[in-house]
Amino acid sequence: MDVVSDVLRAVRLSGVVVFHTELTAPWGLAVPPASALAPTFGLGARRLIPFHAVAAGGCVSVVADDSRIETRGGASVESLVAGDVVMYPQGDAHVLASDASVAPTPVGGLLPPLSPEQLAIVKHGGGGPLTRLVCGFVHCDAAVFDPLSAGLPRVLCGRSDGRAGPSTLHGLLQLAMSEAATPRAGTTTLLTRLTELMFVEVLRGFIEALPAEQTGWFAGLRDPYVGRALQQLHAEPDRDWTVEALGRAVGLSRSALVERFSALVGQPPMTYLTNWRIQLATQLLRDSHASVAAIGAKVGYASEAAFNRAFRRAVGLPPATWRRQAGRA
Repeated sequence: MDVVSDVLRAVRLSGVVVFHTELTAPWGLAVPPASALAPTFGLGARRLIPFHAVAAGGCVSVVADDSRIETRGGASVESLVAGDVVMYPQGDAHVLASDASVAPTPVGGLLPPLSPEQLAIVKHGGGGPLTRLVCGFVHCDAAVFDPLSAGLPRVLCGRSDGRAGPSTLHGLLQLAMSEAATPRAGTTTLLTRLTELMFVEVLRGFIEALPAEQTGWFAGLRDPYVGRALQQLHAEPDRDWTVEALGRAVGLSRSALVERFSALVGQPPMTYLTNWRIQLATQLLRDSHASVAAIGAKVGYASEAAFNRAFRRAVGLPPATWRRQAGRA
């Protein structure tokens, strides 16, 4: 079981390329928070992760200060070169600029009318060296339980110039830039898939570069025991698991598994399983016509009453009520 792929399927990851650019120094673009972008694209409550891929030239990414990330002069500053991709998993407002000292222009004022048939192009700047960007976002369900998104930092950079990671990312970016510049039949679908692939490639680099002392869901995936436990739970979420049975499956005692799993993932294994079952149940409630009892059984509950109790504790509503509200939304 590939746990990351399982979670990405569950939250229905997709992607959109919105525009590409021709920017000449000095230039600066101010991008609003993702919450302000979702209504523009009719995505409702879906979670947006903006990204910018540098096809040529270079720039800096600037995000407001946060104690969790290294900062410079009150802001997080990342230098980007051709082949790099920067993403903002928490949907923060941010600035891209030829230099951090440039006063940025709101990007909304530079965009032409958006059309599903043709990508917008933003031309801006003072006539100096050229930078080309491919800009858009990946989006997913606003899930009841999404350990992947919760474990990501505010700024996520993919490097494809030899500093870290393979050259796959640069190849994806070049193809995206080519499609953006000369749209053909199927370009929209191809760009959607390319953005998903870029996100997964950046995510891989992030996981592989985690320091040994790191904790969290991603660190748990790398741990030989906790990683196997997560694989077991995701492979058979409907199984009548006990901590003892899970410990035997991964080669740890009950107490050792609970301690190790909780220290890395932040919650005991049975709590994690309950949360994941409820997440799977919300998908089935939204996307299928199966009865509440059948859905409860499919995600591992022996009775409809037990499923109702667990769902209400996690979500705050009975499953039938949640389904009606999700349908209206």
